[in-house]
Amino acid sequence: MPGRLVFAWHSRTWGGAIAFHDPTGDGEVLSTAYRLSRSTFSDVVEQEMWREPGADHDLAEVLAHGRQQLGPGRYETLHRTGELDGLPVLTFSASDPAALEPGEPAP
Repeated sequence: MPGRLVFAWHSRTWGGAIAFHDPTGDGEVLSTAYRLSRSTFSDVVEQEMWREPGADHDLAEVLAHGRQQLGPGRYETLHRTGELDGLPVLTFSASDPAALEPGEPAP
């Protein structure tokens, strides 16, 4: 996936910095793609923000413009990073991962 990986902030769960995808960074990030419905993708986004699943986000903005900010949280900005087998590849990250305070990932 085009971009770079940024480690920032601190996760109490992992004991180290949180990984963020920066789609504007140089390079490529190894990743795994899953074919998900819109509602399943929406559930994953909500769960990563520690919210109750059940939202069904309208993805028209990210599909048309490559970016859609759902809110101010750490994983509330959606990014379209390309296509795979004719389908859009979407991910979510911080609105500006390059501006985050860097941190050390857990071992």
